[in-house]
Amino acid sequence: MPRPPRPHLARSILEKALQVFAEKGFHAASLEEIAVSLGLSKGAVYLHFPSKRDLFRAVLLQVENRETEFPRPAEDRDPVLRLRALLLRHLRFYQRFPEAWRLRWILETELRGDLPGASNSGIRAVHRRLRAEIRTLLQQAARRGRVRSGDAALDAFHLACGLEGALAQVAASPSEVASFLSPEAFVDSLLAPILRESRRRRPSGPPPPEPSPSPEPDPEDFQPPF
Repeated sequence: MPRPPRPHLARSILEKALQVFAEKGFHAASLEEIAVSLGLSKGAVYLHFPSKRDLFRAVLLQVENRETEFPRPAEDRDPVLRLRALLLRHLRFYQRFPEAWRLRWILETELRGDLPGASNSGIRAVHRRLRAEIRTLLQQAARRGRVRSGDAALDAFHLACGLEGALAQVAASPSEVASFLSPEAFVDSLLAPILRESRRRRPSGPPPPEPSPSPEPDPEDFQPPF
């Protein structure tokens, strides 16, 4: 009689599969590698997940469940505060789980149209939902005079690009980017150009004197890790 699946073992397989899929992609990953790294036989993996696609789908579901642990902005808040909370939620989740970001890219590239029912989990669908939510909140904020009037769709595109550009660097090298990326400061810098509060009045009177020029730094004094 075959041994029944064991929940704790399935969780271990899912965690290791997330790492392997994120690092190597779907096609280059192998169930044998996942099994050996856990001290299991390949058959033990198949006992819990009948195929590599089933395993990938289960890993994707685990990622989506983790995302629900990050609370969404409250509906009754000021639209600018909700927008800031939305951007922070997106950034913090993928900063905490960069493998999830890579997994969504794999779904969109290697498995596009090849995993029925998972099309809403690919990075393209994530981008569309993010832009739509940002646009809606910008429109609400503009009606209240909280942001400058403009093209909300274009502003949403710019904000999403800034966010996704940062996440691309996080996904490529989390440890190198960590010291540069403070979620709060980064999101505030993205929002500053469109907030009405960011337009400060110029002080009256003569302009302040120009600061003394600083000496040119030695190019070797600043060498970022990436």
